[in-house]
Amino acid sequence: MLIYDATAQRMQGKARPFECEWEPQRWHMYAILPVQIESIKARLDRVEDKWRLEVEFLDAQRETIQAALPYEAWLWQNGGGELLHFGSTRREDGRISTVLRKFEPQPHQKCSVVSVLAGWGLTLDFPHRL
Repeated sequence: MLIYDATAQRMQGKARPFECEWEPQRWHMYAILPVQIESIKARLDRVEDKWRLEVEFLDAQRETIQAALPYEAWLWQNGGGELLHFGSTRREDGRISTVLRKFEPQPHQKCSVVSVLAGWGLTLDFPHRL
């Protein structure tokens, strides 16, 4: 079992005792997973006049981790980023397909999908059909 510190967006390590600060003003959210998040599989598709984002997290065998895992989707252009969407995969199958409402990307914009637990992610280009 592995412990992820979602507040610090990093893997804490194997499930064992560890030091942490318990201050009333600060809180930390932790997650325990049976396997390590090794990669993210994400895809952007245009569906009629809306964009759909599909996300899943993979283990070392490149199998989908069946858990509710939080992620952020960021929109990037000219070096700046803004939070586009915050979501979670489904616990039942470890996947999510969500429509990004009221959103029309500009040419050359990119979308980053970042694991809230691990703190890293991948960057997607919007398909050429804008």
